[in-house]
Amino acid sequence: WTRDSMALGWVLAAALASLLALSTVSAPVRAEESAEGQYRLAAFSTSNGISKVGTVGQLWRSTNGGSSWAVVKVAAAGVSAAWQGVGVSITGQYQVAAVLNAAVYVSSDYGMTWTTSNPLANMSNGVGISGSGQYITVTSWASKLAVSSSFGSNWTIIPCPVMFGAVALSDSGKYQIAGGEGCGLAACPGLYVSNTYGASWTSVADSWMYIWPGVAMSSSGQFQSAVREIYSILRSSDYGATWTTTDVTNGTATLMSIGMSSSGQFQTAGDCGLGAIYRSSDYGQTWSEVQLSFNSTFMCWSSVTVSSSGKFQAAIEYLRDSSTAGSVVIESSDYGVTWRLLAAGFYLNGRGTSVAMNRGTSNLPVGNQAGVGV
Repeated sequence: WTRDSMALGWVLAAALASLLALSTVSAPVRAEESAEGQYRLAAFSTSNGISKVGTVGQLWRSTNGGSSWAVVKVAAAGVSAAWQGVGVSITGQYQVAAVLNAAVYVSSDYGMTWTTSNPLANMSNGVGISGSGQYITVTSWASKLAVSSSFGSNWTIIPCPVMFGAVALSDSGKYQIAGGEGCGLAACPGLYVSNTYGASWTSVADSWMYIWPGVAMSSSGQFQSAVREIYSILRSSDYGATWTTTDVTNGTATLMSIGMSSSGQFQTAGDCGLGAIYRSSDYGQTWSEVQLSFNSTFMCWSSVTVSSSGKFQAAIEYLRDSSTAGSVVIESSDYGVTWRLLAAGFYLNGRGTSVAMNRGTSNLPVGNQAGVGV
């Protein structure tokens, strides 16, 4: 190497480095499009116990991972309504909320503004939403459900053999699972699955004997889980084709809710009555009870939501000890290992019915994960 050739080499190296730097620079990523659990909804309703009958409630919204919350004021519904089911798309842009035995409300701007529709003629109950927000399913106690493939703009009514409550969708919307509510004289409604975007449904074998208050599904739809209103969980790892029963609580508790990560690896279930939280990190094969740092006696975890990676989770409480007013929301930022009380008396004299967060596409830190309440 001569001095001139060395100098030329340095120039070429510097130019190459600049080109490489330019080639790896990506467009700025908006936080709301990638952060897990940034957008959250919590629904509350005054009611007379497990029957979920109420006429007054509130819908709360967080845009910073649960650090702070504000009451949603939907023009058509006002502040007070019996909010029942909520759902949030992957990015948080599309959100849906149903008022019990009333209308459905959809937002396409991260919960800032809401439009109303009433596809079930005042018979709405639970809701589920696909990853993009394009597909939405609303259940009812009227043996029918409403499905939308247009972000809630238009609806198709699907007759059902039973009354559906909880419902969950895969990211594509193709795979869906719904739990039956309410027992008749002959049998309970059972558990149903769909691989036709909710257009048709198939009963899961031997599920007709039970009520299924909580259901969950992985992003692909491969892993599906449902809690029956006793101590066990029914799970599938083949898109709902076959099912295995797992005794989670050794016959000591009543399960009410369940949520899972996008992969299905991390799953969390909530008990009703004992106030216990159970977690699994092996796709629902084995479960362990979480040791909570607060008194959860008499609490009923009516809904659980889990982010994409499973790192961020939240649960809402439905039935409180009558001596204590207000519902409770708890959250975890370590895959459900530890939980903190977000706010005691979150909504005074109200019972938490449903909670949802955007799954997100990464586990970027969001807001103040210490969980400052309202």
